[in-house]
Amino acid sequence: NPAAAARSATPEPAKNSTRKTASPVVAAVAPPRVSALTADPAPAAAPEAPAVVFADATLEACVRAALGRPAGSLHAGEVAGLTELHCSTPDASHPKVTRLEGIQSLVGLVTLDLSSNQITDIRPLARLNNLKALNLRSNQIADIGPVATLPGACEIDLWQNPIADITPLLLRGKR
Repeated sequence: NPAAAARSATPEPAKNSTRKTASPVVAAVAPPRVSALTADPAPAAAPEAPAVVFADATLEACVRAALGRPAGSLHAGEVAGLTELHCSTPDASHPKVTRLEGIQSLVGLVTLDLSSNQITDIRPLARLNNLKALNLRSNQIADIGPVATLPGACEIDLWQNPIADITPLLLRGKR
């Protein structure tokens, strides 16, 4: 019996002995030093998806709220799954979205509401090919050229913008 053999190999203290037995000592051993010249390189970690950076703090806060991610890096894979985003600012007491850089990573968006903001440049929206509803009402948009690349089935609200030329709306779906 191996267990019995192990017990019999361990000396037992004498019953009437006043001498205390030493308790077992567990020693921590430092790992051996390895020269950088002889060590095998550590396996490379899988590259992490690049972080999505938003130029506008209000837009980033809106995306974070929609994802339920108040802190930490946002990565392309997680933001691409977002299908609906509502960043309308109803009154002057709320901060306004002014820049859209970073929104082009939200490629899964089907519905996007950016009404009542101070957006002037909508170029980052040009690659959002899944959009079906886009609300840009009450902004500062003069050039609507980027909407010409959006799907023809996308409903777009551009009311109350200083639009200079509506030709891009007429070209939608014909390119």
